[in-house]
Amino acid sequence: MSKFSFLERYVGINHKAVAENYDRAYKLYEGNWVQCGDYQEDGDFITNNKDREQAIEKIGDLYHYLEPYSQQIREDYHKYCQMDWLEKHNLPYGEGDILKRLYWVCEFYDTHIRFMEELRASQQPQQAPAVGEPQQALEYYCKKAVTNGYLEECGDGKYTRTHRWSKALLAYFLEHFLENGRLPETKYNLMFNESRLGKALTQTKNNKHGDGKPRGFEKVDQLFQ
Repeated sequence: MSKFSFLERYVGINHKAVAENYDRAYKLYEGNWVQCGDYQEDGDFITNNKDREQAIEKIGDLYHYLEPYSQQIREDYHKYCQMDWLEKHNLPYGEGDILKRLYWVCEFYDTHIRFMEELRASQQPQQAPAVGEPQQALEYYCKKAVTNGYLEECGDGKYTRTHRWSKALLAYFLEHFLENGRLPETKYNLMFNESRLGKALTQTKNNKHGDGKPRGFEKVDQLFQ
């Protein structure tokens, strides 16, 4: 008896080729890791806009290729995630990894569409929230940070930073959203699953460079342009 397969549902789709092309495109989007310290985690991804635009275009093409099955792919991936070890083991070899990448294509494309809509809105001042309106603006720019891979959503209005942002960069980002001229540290510690964000911001302002900005501050500044 042949094994059950999710991928057999997607007639005419070269699943393996889509997965391989997604991996290549996403690596181009993410950039190259450059180490800048003694430890492996001391570094960051270096990207350029041309590479990212090219990667977005490639992943967009992959999505259009998958689009007739995009909803089915999402449903099948969620079912796959709920399967136990034995059920996954009984799938054809490598199917889980391929299905995961088909799902990532769909999710990446959706995120990119939302980002472009937000970008167009940000170019119309009457529609974009003002930074001086803390809560509304904070939610808006957190979404942009998620799109750029700096934050991850945790649900219930909470976020956590990814490896692409240090605590100092998060504190520098949150300095744009003071309340009554002060950083609401307790609120933001809970919202971003951090501790002592106020201290991180103070240390940044007193850094040895004397510019009051952490290393990599350009990542934050570009969100507000």
